[in-house]
Amino acid sequence: MAQQTDQTIVPNTDQTIVPNEVYNVITALANKLEGLAAYNKYEQDGGSSAQMWPHLRQQDEQAARQLLARLQQLAQQGQLQSSAAGAPVSAPRGAAENPGALHGPA
Repeated sequence: MAQQTDQTIVPNTDQTIVPNEVYNVITALANKLEGLAAYNKYEQDGGSSAQMWPHLRQQDEQAARQLLARLQQLAQQGQLQSSAAGAPVSAPRGAAENPGALHGPA
């Protein structure tokens, strides 16, 4: 749906082709995977916090496995397919603030 301001039509950018739950699970999983990569670097950097990183990595690995299992369930339920005829569905909150959330580390 577009909003009209004065005589200019502004398209609604809060649209995506997957349901909110799918987007949320994918985004959370991507964030966990990025965090896991960072923990490896932090642990290599050493210092007095070096002992903390393996513990945090273990917690995030468990969370990533849970998210991956949920994503697999959603796929089995057919939730990963785009909406009918390519029509977008509402985007999850925060999508506009973090459009690159699904991209892996550079």
